[in-house]
Amino acid sequence: IKNGVDIDFNQEVKSVQMDENGVHTICANGKIYDAPKVLITLSLPVLNQINFNPAIPEKMAAASKIGFGSVIKILLLFKDRWWINAFGKDLNKLIFLRSDEAVAIWWTQYPELHPLLTGWVGSQKAENLKNASPDEILGLVTVSLSNIFKVEKEKLRGELVNSKVANWSADPFTQGAYSYNMVDS
Repeated sequence: IKNGVDIDFNQEVKSVQMDENGVHTICANGKIYDAPKVLITLSLPVLNQINFNPAIPEKMAAASKIGFGSVIKILLLFKDRWWINAFGKDLNKLIFLRSDEAVAIWWTQYPELHPLLTGWVGSQKAENLKNASPDEILGLVTVSLSNIFKVEKEKLRGELVNSKVANWSADPFTQGAYSYNMVDS
């Protein structure tokens, strides 16, 4: 407990019961948390998996009007910023680029000079890759970067130090990555 707050991790909420005594949050492992109030900060698809008793139809109807999307984010740490001289041009200040490749969106850390590229696949393309393995996604990444910068795939693999694929659509506790305004929201 710090600052009067006790945080328990890895507690999958299945039900929220509300009565005159407060709120009773029931977890998958049977643990129950009692409190005067509850703050719900779940992604929209996960929110729909919680049983609220009594039901909260107005709040659920409002939440259903919010858009929600899928994203796969790829972080690539390289030995150096190999892209800064691509095409014989000075791309030292490259911040963002968009292409027609499978992994179409890329950004650097500029003005920080870290050798890190971030790739982004969103919307239906991300949903289509929901069940792809990190290695399959990294394969698409390699082909995309090779085509964008006209660099051999082997060179890219040789420069790569570390990678992380965050496939939020495949994560059962998020099932996506972002919400957005819709006309009715």
